Amino acid sequence: MSGKAMKSVSIRGLLGIVGLWVAFAAWGYSSPVGSSPDDDFHIGSIWCAGGFETGLCEPNGDVTEIGEQPVFISVTRNFCYIYQPTSSGKCFEGEQATELQPFRANAGLYPGGFYKAQHLFVGSDSFNSIYMMRLFNSAIAALFLGVALFAGKRSLRPGIMAAWTFTLVPLAMFIVPSTSPSSWAYIGLATNWAFLYSAMKAQSAKEPLAILNWIMYFASAALCIFARSDAAVYVAFSSVLIGFIAILSGAPKRKFSLLAITAVLLSAATS
Repeated sequence: MSGKAMKSVSIRGLLGIVGLWVAFAAWGYSSPVGSSPDDDFHIGSIWCAGGFETGLCEPNGDVTEIGEQPVFISVTRNFCYIYQPTSSGKCFEGEQATELQPFRANAGLYPGGFYKAQHLFVGSDSFNSIYMMRLFNSAIAALFLGVALFAGKRSLRPGIMAAWTFTLVPLAMFIVPSTSPSSWAYIGLATNWAFLYSAMKAQSAKEPLAILNWIMYFASAALCIFARSDAAVYVAFSSVLIGFIAILSGAPKRKFSLLAITAVLLSAATS
């Protein structure tokens, strides 16, 4: 392929990734606050990820047996459209909360990494804070998919695109630009396998693309481990399976590859 053709393909690919972010961002911005599954729990967990703080997150009872902490937080809880198929999000006018509202928060049910990261966007305007979280998660999705396509093995591109295309609609398109930890779980699992395979199949571990793929492998695994315990199990299983497939298909049996997979397995087991 000529240099001109390569440049054209790269530009089209970049525009496609930007387009994906715009699609996620539009969906996230147009969806009313509280519309994601169990959002009363996830929003409460995000607001309380930094601990109890007067006026922001205050306790509302004891921790339940399943690891939920009843709390009061500074977010309006007027989810008038939930379980109401004939009501649109327009029924919620979006007034800022004038007093703390009852929510649920994480107290050991989920890993805390996702909630702590989203907590960085918490501000005085709860609606803008949530929309910023959604835009941030949309950007992570576009970034990880873009790197997987451009830095990964070319032979994997149809598989990567298939993994995203056939699973985005309807639920993932809704979950990725949301405040649910399933957002990170989906992004990590949909790209982790490609980063690992591409890294292991590199001719030299010192190649820039090999190093990038290893970095993204650990980063995508971290997304899963910080998001959901079941996602950590899935990424551990996937890593072992892809590792065997890569070795059977002629990947060099480097000690680093085994150490990397082992590190992810240990991290997943202790999450």
